Amino acid sequence: MLRISLTDITQNKLLVTEIYDALKYAESIIESMREPLMVLSSELKVMTANLINSILEHHNMVGLLTIETIPTPTDSRVQIVTIPEKKMAVIRFSWIRTDARVQSKKQELLAALKKDNVTIIGESQYPGYNAPWTPPWITRNEVLVEIV
Repeated sequence: MLRISLTDITQNKLLVTEIYDALKYAESIIESMREPLMVLSSELKVMTANLINSILEHHNMVGLLTIETIPTPTDSRVQIVTIPEKKMAVIRFSWIRTDARVQSKKQELLAALKKDNVTIIGESQYPGYNAPWTPPWITRNEVLVEIV
């Protein structure tokens, strides 16, 4: 005996569309603001920001910002550190990040680098860019590895 069950997903589709539209609307507000705006998480990680250049321009810091001249943060949880320059190879993908997809993209990146005889330094990394509520079709995922 074969049973077929049909479910009306119209409401779910409408809700996803509304969430996507709301996200795009919020992003457009942030991008269109004349004053610099940076949204931080409770761990003081940048969640989103309108162009960092506008922040630098607003404070007349373009071309002047160095590790020696940057203002000292007033919050002890914020640290300014120098990260050495690195050359990275990157593969980008969208949709839901799963360990299996990250592993698959890592293998794809490593195979492409091996094919082109590119020397790899260290292990691959996955930098998370998106908030947990970001719709999967607009997520930005990357696997990266340092190269010579």
